[in-house]
Amino acid sequence: MRRPAGSGATRGRAPGGTRGARPNSPYDLYRLGQYETVEDLTAWQLWWEFNKDPYLRFAHINTADSRTGSDDFFLGTGQRDAGRVGGRASRATIQAKVKPALMQAVETGGSLGYVKGAMLAIAKIGGEENARDFEFVLKYFLTDDLVGDTAAVALGVLGSESLYPLLRDVALDTKAGREIVGNDVVGERQRAFAAYGLGLIGQATADADVRRRIVADLVVLLETPGMATEDLKVAAMVAMGLVPLEVVEGTAACYCGECEVADPHTSLQAQVTYLMRYFTAKKEFDTLVRAHTATTLARLIEAQPAGMPAELKMGVAEVLVDSLEKSAREPEVIRESAVLALGLVGDADDDPVDGWIRWALNRAAGHGDPMQKRYALVALAQVGSRPGRGDAPYAGTPSARKDLLHHLAHAKKSVKPWAGLALGVMGFHLHEAGQPLSSDASLALRTALKSSKSASDLGAYGVACGLRRDAKAQALMLAKISAVKDESARAYTALGLGLLGNRASIEPLQTLLASATDAPQLQERAGLALGLLGDTTVAMELVTLLEQTESAETRASIAKALGFIGDQRSIDALVALLTREGVADATRERAVVALGYVADSSLRSWRSALARNTNYRAETPTLTSGERTGILDL
Repeated sequence: MRRPAGSGATRGRAPGGTRGARPNSPYDLYRLGQYETVEDLTAWQLWWEFNKDPYLRFAHINTADSRTGSDDFFLGTGQRDAGRVGGRASRATIQAKVKPALMQAVETGGSLGYVKGAMLAIAKIGGEENARDFEFVLKYFLTDDLVGDTAAVALGVLGSESLYPLLRDVALDTKAGREIVGNDVVGERQRAFAAYGLGLIGQATADADVRRRIVADLVVLLETPGMATEDLKVAAMVAMGLVPLEVVEGTAACYCGECEVADPHTSLQAQVTYLMRYFTAKKEFDTLVRAHTATTLARLIEAQPAGMPAELKMGVAEVLVDSLEKSAREPEVIRESAVLALGLVGDADDDPVDGWIRWALNRAAGHGDPMQKRYALVALAQVGSRPGRGDAPYAGTPSARKDLLHHLAHAKKSVKPWAGLALGVMGFHLHEAGQPLSSDASLALRTALKSSKSASDLGAYGVACGLRRDAKAQALMLAKISAVKDESARAYTALGLGLLGNRASIEPLQTLLASATDAPQLQERAGLALGLLGDTTVAMELVTLLEQTESAETRASIAKALGFIGDQRSIDALVALLTREGVADATRERAVVALGYVADSSLRSWRSALARNTNYRAETPTLTSGERTGILDL
């Protein structure tokens, strides 16, 4: 196997002047993928980039062409399926076509992004039948200075309990770990990525003992003194949120934030008590670690392990709400994280604690710091649309909706798109739960969409209308796409049409796709929108465009769209990009990532588990950064 080409690495300032941000720092540019940039961290597009996966639901996209009564049609591996062509690839097709292509990709090597993409793609395929081959490849790349970190994460994505000891040794920098990576010491970056891998294994396993051991290992990392940066401890803290322990009956939890716990790996109660102290001890622990502790605590409560006492949720909620008080004098990044965490903890029932959470979020949306306001709007939408318990699981939904409508009408101009997006998020979750949606909220969003002046606002309202599946917004959205020139605004509005779910949008989106030859971002999102709508022709249309175009940018965007859609008819074309002479590195990188999407049938992606409601402003180089060096940027 060849090592990845070092020329693919980006060090220091990224192309275009991008630089990483510290909390509250000025920002020149943040790159979202290949074609889109935002100028500051308050942009709604950044939240969408990190949180979009559950709303796009790639695994549910089905562009199969059903032809009842027709002759038998061949699928990619020669099996016959009467009346069905295309659609998501079968396991047999993945084994016969995708696996060999990806194994060849890591064998021959290429740019840094290409090899990383190939490793993560084979990890997504997974499967007991592939364990020996995949584990051999990923273990081999653990010894590579350029991609050893991604190899550690990919081993975690595989999710096999048998890989736990290996990742433990790498994360803890043991003698065995140093032998595994072939160095006198395991680098801090690779240790951090191995910690994320441990969290992913902990999330996947049903073995309570393995989960306890992983939590014990993460505690060791949190308590390791003398680290050069906070990267490793942030990684351990974020990973901890993926591994809620079992509730042990009769075990007490403490919410004072001062108690030290000797064995935090023995129960959920001990785990939460231990983390309480991390969040509340201002002088003892790093601010970034504390910021991510808020989300970790929330994820443990959100998981609701069997038998979880109600007091545990109340204790965590109290600590988070108290941190928002001015008298707490918490850093801005802590308050932001607390708001996002409350979005995971609360729900819409009439329990006093949930009413208190909704009140606190609405107050933060009106009077908080700039980013706190924006996060609070989305968190309020999440809480207001999450069913609670008892006879009135949605008792708080009307008041939460009323608050969001107030902010849409009266917030500062720069905050209003966030209120609109929040109404979209609320509508999405309520619709998924079979709950009625407010016609007033839908009308308010259509009005905002109609009167939007900036390209960024138009994109936010377009996505929001799509999330709410507001059929009455369709004509207006189509008119906006025709009227505006900004590619980003048109692309987000096209995506909104896909989310809308109205198949009447297929024909105009097909026309848009065909005409977007010089607009790769629009081409990518229009293709994805058609996939969301179940257009049976979009896969082959994109394949044709892929084969005809000479533009490297267009090829890359089409490859990405084909990956999201996941139709097996695109496999041959994507595989061909990996070996064709003269194909640009960026195109090959997106093609190999696309094959990973095609092969992934998971309803919840590994990235989503780490990214959802994570405060990306509390950044570290191994989590996320302007240079896109973190695990969330893979």
